[in-house]
Parts: sequence; structure tokens; C-alpha cells
Amino acid sequence: MAKFKKAGPGTCIYCFDHFDTLTWDHVFPKAWYTDDDISNYEKWKVPSCQKCNNRLSKVEEDLLLRVALCLNPNDPRFKEISLKARRSIKPEFGKNERDILARKNRRLAIEKDILRHVTIPDYGLLPNMPFELDKTDQNKLSIGIDPKLISAFAEKLARGIVFKTMGNYITSDYIIKDYQCEKHKIQPEIDYAQKCGQRIKFGNTVILVYAIVPDDNISSMIYVDFWEHILFSIIVTKKNQ
Repeated sequence: MAKFKKAGPGTCIYCFDHFDTLTWDHVFPKAWYTDDDISNYEKWKVPSCQKCNNRLSKVEEDLLLRVALCLNPNDPRFKEISLKARRSIKPEFGKNERDILARKNRRLAIEKDILRHVTIPDYGLLPNMPFELDKTDQNKLSIGIDPKLISAFAEKLARGIVFKTMGNYITSDYIIKDYQCEKHKIQPEIDYAQKCGQRIKFGNTVILVYAIVPDDNISSMIYVDFWEHILFSIIVTKKNQ
């Protein structure tokens, strides 16, 4: 079980239960920051219970692994992130027996979701990824990502951002919807959100654009762009609206 810094008593922003002791959860996962940014920018943190923090850490880890394995390790923007992902599934880098076993299991899980293609699919690709596909290669590989994994991560982002910026919880009265779109197709929406709200850049790792409706300070348009290639588009709306 991962260890997290304590945050004192309060309400978890994810499950809404009250706890005598909470932990701090990073809104943007620490492992997703590039090495240049890891110590140079403020890390947004929100109060979370231990159970939710552990659950979401697994979501972040699994999603990052699948995405990072598809990044070009020779691209200086992604070199360290790609290298760490590859090492995380190599048992020879394990620090002890437990770590070795975890790396083996991680590798087996990835291998089960590897797909081989004769031709490049024209559907189902994660938008905005910096793919460098060789059309002459007859052994094309892809790694499957469960849409539920993406939605769980997007929901975490939305809850963290609304709490960090407005101090509010996204309760069951609201719906969180996420979309995976090519950036150029929704650029007008992103521009509109920036005009009505804010744009915050966290080094080379995260660009956050959000606009929150002042009537309730929860309903919102949120766009989180990791490394300017992995875009999470999130809409928070009140039910029955």
C-alpha cells in the first residue's frame, strides 16, 4: 500500500465521507510531470481519504503506463517518462521480490492487451497522440486502454480542479462527462473557455483551461492537456439541465 502525507480531519472530495485523518492527493499526478517540471512548479493537492487515494493512484499508474509505452522514447519531451514506463515492466529492475513480482504482473497485464495489426486502424486511436507509425511495417502493435480507465481519470481531474479553484465538491446532483476529441476540432470551445475563464500552464507537463459557471461555481468546461498531446475534455453539468 502506498504511503501518503496526512492532511488532517475533513471530507474526502471523491467519496464525501468524513475522516479524522485525510491524505493529500495530487490533482495532476506527480509521476506525469516531466523531470524538468517536477520541482519547479506548484503541485495542486486536494484532500482525499486513504482508500480513494489508493484507488486513484492505481488508475493513474495504469493509464500512464499504457500511454507512455506508446510515446517515442527518442523524443526528448517524453524520454524520461517513456524510459520509466519501460523499466516498470522489467523484472530485472526490481528492488526486492515483491517489486520483481509487481513488475512481472504489470508486464503480463500489458501483454494481454497488445493488439497486432496488418494495417493501421482508422478508428479507436487515442486522439492527439504523437504517433509515429511506419506504414510499411507489417507488424503494427497497439495497446488497449479501457474507456472506463480514461473516464475515471477524467472524473478525478474534474473533482480536483473544481475543489482547488472554487473550494466546492461535485456532488451527486451533477454529471461529469468526458470526451476524447482531436484538438483542432474543439479548439473554438477551448478558446471560448479560456476567454470566459482561465488558462494555467504547469511547465511542459500540463496546460489547464477552464471556465466555471458563476451561478453555482461547479458547472464547468475543463480542458487538461498533458505534454500538449493527451487532451482530456470534461463537461460538468447539473442533472436535468
